[in-house]
This record gives sequence, structure tokens and C-alpha cells, in this order.
Amino acid sequence: MLRGALLLIAGLPPAGLASAQSQNAAPAAKCPPAARIDSAKDTYGSTVVADPYRWLEDQDRPETRAWISAEQSCAEASLSKLPGRVQLAARLAQLLHTDSFEAPVERGGRYFFRKRTGSQDLFQLYVRRAANGLDELLIDPLPWTPDHSASVTLKNVSRDGKFVFYGRRDGGRDEITPRVLDVDAKTTLPDAFPAARYFDMEPTPDNKAVYYSRVTPDGPRAFFHRMGADPSKDPIIFGKDLGNDKILGLQLSEDGAYLVYLIIYGSGSEQSEIHVQNVKENGPVVAAISDEKALFFPTFAGDRLLILTNSKAPQWRVLSTSLATPTREHWREVVPETNIHLESIAASGGKLIGQYTHNAASELKVFDANGRLESSIALPALGSVGATVGRWESPELFFSFESYNYAPAIFRYDVKQSKSQVWARNNVPLDSSAFEAEQVWYLSKD
Repeated sequence: MLRGALLLIAGLPPAGLASAQSQNAAPAAKCPPAARIDSAKDTYGSTVVADPYRWLEDQDRPETRAWISAEQSCAEASLSKLPGRVQLAARLAQLLHTDSFEAPVERGGRYFFRKRTGSQDLFQLYVRRAANGLDELLIDPLPWTPDHSASVTLKNVSRDGKFVFYGRRDGGRDEITPRVLDVDAKTTLPDAFPAARYFDMEPTPDNKAVYYSRVTPDGPRAFFHRMGADPSKDPIIFGKDLGNDKILGLQLSEDGAYLVYLIIYGSGSEQSEIHVQNVKENGPVVAAISDEKALFFPTFAGDRLLILTNSKAPQWRVLSTSLATPTREHWREVVPETNIHLESIAASGGKLIGQYTHNAASELKVFDANGRLESSIALPALGSVGATVGRWESPELFFSFESYNYAPAIFRYDVKQSKSQVWARNNVPLDSSAFEAEQVWYLSKD
């Protein structure tokens, strides 16, 4: 039981609290409207599966629209009678209209991130030119469409922080249209990438080219683009035989020498592959792992490759190998499996930071380069850590945190000083000191 679960109700005026207690006394609704039962069926092998409401999947069908309208009228007639509804709606609106931040990407001493202010309905792209500098608006998607249906995504930033690779997404589609922004000149470069589902974009250290992976009609492919050239003529460099059932990601090492390809066997996959290529020497693509039904995820750590895997480790572990010799016979275990689930591994400031889930709460542990446990990062409460963002060459690690009684915040952890501080925090109107979260254990029935 978590006492902090009373968070929302505690912020309501007395009438709002009374409404929660009196909902059971509300008159029973005489709805929903009856939905026609169709005779549609599917056959899978020897099994026949009825699908009586398939006709509702056609949302533009007049019969479907009429049923939705009747359902909406029914719900409104019932819900509008509940006492305290106005107060509850006002409190929810107050909580929704707060600033929201995403963890930043640090490049060249600049910090790039998306933020949605409480008065806006879309995330905008910002930069801080120092860790504690002012938020400077770079890309505002609000003027793109009158109905604010187009949004901006952050794909990557050049190593010197001078160029931002961002995408425009229209109407919530999976596809985006990537562009490149010159941060200092605040102008968009002429490189116009086609609209598609993009997985990764990795600019080279000299800003003269970019590696990227996207979906084509035949499946995902990796491309090489020279800045200033026509993207429609970019050559495919990997993945020519991959079908649409695969996901293809890629990462470029900090020095631009090695390109790592990650193949995932679908969104709910139980298998992935890692391939490594020395692009500086135009070397061959080497399969680090491609023949085991397990998951493998790569992370750069200088001239080494960290591999987070559940191979022979249901709670996950971390392996390490040289980028020059990435095949299995050169692997060694650096962070062994424990009885606590390892969610992710980040490399920052020459250290490894493992994100664990223990008893439904997050933990962050710091290891040295050889996997020796050094310390744990103190968190403000029992809660959940979001994505950890860091680089092997930088002592800064960023992570998000939130809990029942702690508003979402972005923390900046100094690996060298072993200290963390709030970098940005959602301005939720809540006195968190009035609440406490306590974890209580009970024996289940089984």
C-alpha cells in the first residue's frame, strides 16, 4: 500500500473529496446503447474465432458514428450529474498545465532538450549554452499548423553542439521529416530528408556526413549521407536483406571510427543482433552476435563495447569487448547477473551506471570500468527512474525521476564528485512535504 496514492484527492477542495465518497450513490446509468452483433469470423488453422464487433473498426461508417454519438451522449448524461465534477476537472487542468522536461543531450558544452511549458500543448526544442544557463528556444512547432497537429522530435546533435538533427511529425504519424538546424545561425540547412520512420541519425565528428537508418518499402536500411548532397541519392550501406519484421538501429563511436548496427526481431522481440564496422578504415561488417535467441543491446565505452543482455541471465548482465575484436570469443563479463533486475546500463565519465528495479522501485548503481561496484546514487524517494543519458567522455549523467509524492524532475549527476542536483523540475502545484510514500508488504492469496 502506498499512502502517496492519495496525492490527487488531497489537492481537492472539500467538495471534490466528497464527490469521491459519494460516487457510489450516483444514479445507475441506463446505457450504453446496444451494439449490433455481426457474424464476422476468422479461422486460424482449425479454430474459428468470432469477431462480432468488427464493424466498429470502420470509424467513418455512418452506423459507427451514430453508435459513438449515442455512447457519448449516454456517458455525458450520467457523468454530468456527479457532484464535485467541476472541482475535479479544475484540479486536473491545473495539474496538466505544468512545465514538462525531457533529459538533455550534452554536446560541446551545450544542452539540448525538449520542453513543454504549462501554457502550450506541444513540446518545443530548447538549448542551454551552459549547464545552468537560460533556456533558449530553438525550434517552435506551434506555428507549423493552425491546429497544432505537427510536433518536433530531437534525433541527435553534432559532437560540437553546432548542428541539431530534428524531425517534424504531422498528425501523430510514425513518419517524420528530418532536417538539420545550424544552432548559431538559427537557419535550417538545405538537406531535406524524405518522410519516413527513422530509427537513428549519427553525424560524423567533422560534421561532413551523417549515418542514419530508416524504413523503406522493402524494410529497414542504413544509409550514408554527405552533407549538402541530395538525400534521395544516399547509398545503402547495411541491411539490404532485412524485411519489414525487423528494426534497425545504429550508433557511431565518439571518434567516428566504428559504426555499430543493432537488428531487433520486431517490437516484441526475443532476439537481436549486433554488427560492428570500422568505417574509418572502410572495413568489413563483423557480426558480434547473430545466432542466439536472446537480446543484446550495445553501448560505447571508449574503445570498448558494452553489451547488455539476457543471454543465460534472466535478470540481465553486462558483457564487454574491444571494438576491434567484437566477436563472442573475446567477450568478458563485467557486471554479472544478480537477483535484482537490471533495466539498462549507461557509460559516463569512465564509469558504468546500472539502472535496477528492486521491489518495484528504481535503484542506480555505479561501477568502475571493470565492473566493480563503487557506490549507489541516492534518490529522493521510492520511485521510478526514467532514461539515463550520458557519455563515456563526459562526467555528466542525466536521469529523470518521479514518485507518488515527488513531481517529475531531471537530475544531473557528477560522476567525479559523486553528487547529484535537480537540473529541471516540473512545476506541479503540490506540497510534497505533506505526503509520504511507504512500501508495505502483504502475503498474497497464492
